[in-house]
Amino acid sequence: MPTQGLLHSSSRASTMDATDDAALLKAVAQRRDQDAFLTLVSRYEQGAFSMACNLLANKDDAVDAVQEAMLDVWLSASSFQAERGKPGAWISRIVANRCINLAKKRNRIRRLGRNVEKRETLEPAPLPAETAAWVVSQLLTQGRVRRWYLGITGRQRPMDRWVAQLYELTNTHLVEVMFVEPKGPAARAGMAEGDLILAVNDRTVASVDDLHRVLAEWPPKPATLKILRGLDRLAMRVIPTEAP
Repeated sequence: MPTQGLLHSSSRASTMDATDDAALLKAVAQRRDQDAFLTLVSRYEQGAFSMACNLLANKDDAVDAVQEAMLDVWLSASSFQAERGKPGAWISRIVANRCINLAKKRNRIRRLGRNVEKRETLEPAPLPAETAAWVVSQLLTQGRVRRWYLGITGRQRPMDRWVAQLYELTNTHLVEVMFVEPKGPAARAGMAEGDLILAVNDRTVASVDDLHRVLAEWPPKPATLKILRGLDRLAMRVIPTEAP
């Protein structure tokens, strides 16, 4: 989805770009102004994502937290009080609270970017523009980001050339499973750390963001994941549940 078309779809875009944050929040609160909301998202999404990465030390969790925080901004803009602080500080508190709540839900204790379980710490990276545009469209059309949950943590990695040749694959990248949550949908299906996800229901998955989008669009029924495990190519039937 081209980000430019979504984030700047209105002739009012240049006017909104010059509007201060407090006025934008007021427009969202009083008129449910979508242009104002999109402008706020474009201003704060990257900073929010970096904060979430530092607090949660996991890119997937950070994306989830930012999505929920942006929805909170849309729904509770009327609660902003200018006399109590600046809009940026208000939005930052929303992001921090979402990070804390998410960590509690998933029973992952992290402290300011230091993973207490001593898994790999994530360096903050930009939130992909395509993902940001998709998130905003979900919020505006559905009021939330609805995503089905596999119970894994993954990362993008390049496809080994010899593997692509062996199985006649066109993927240049795939998703490596780094962690499988006990008793989650993926664990129940038999997925293991080190598995490489190629596709979901015949839709190629080249990144964690691709996986998020496929799961957001997938109805609540079993999904077939094509994975590589060592030299074995497997089709695994997974029944996703809605993300907590």
